[in-house]
Amino acid sequence: MSKLVMIIDDSVTVRKIVEVSLRREGIEYVSYSNGIEAVRALTEKKHVAPDLVFLDISLPRMDGYQFAQYLRSRRIFFLLFMNTSAKLHLNIRNTCRRPIMKSTIDGR
Repeated sequence: MSKLVMIIDDSVTVRKIVEVSLRREGIEYVSYSNGIEAVRALTEKKHVAPDLVFLDISLPRMDGYQFAQYLRSRRIFFLLFMNTSAKLHLNIRNTCRRPIMKSTIDGR
């Protein structure tokens, strides 16, 4: 069964870096520039619920915290780009700091 990764970031550059890394590994993904688009896609069932979400905190229209709450209510796990204090506030295990590089995604 194929895994799906959701990318939500208002930076086209960050989305492209993550997309290229996932594509090279043969991992399916969907990409959105804000949380509202992602919620709409999930609500309209445009694809299955993601197995992992790369989520920026500073997003237009619906910030990453609001989207994280939406995900938690549906028991979807996610990775946040954020600072350490936000990590502690939301009780998140794993985070990724900017600038994001291909090696960050690849785990090297």
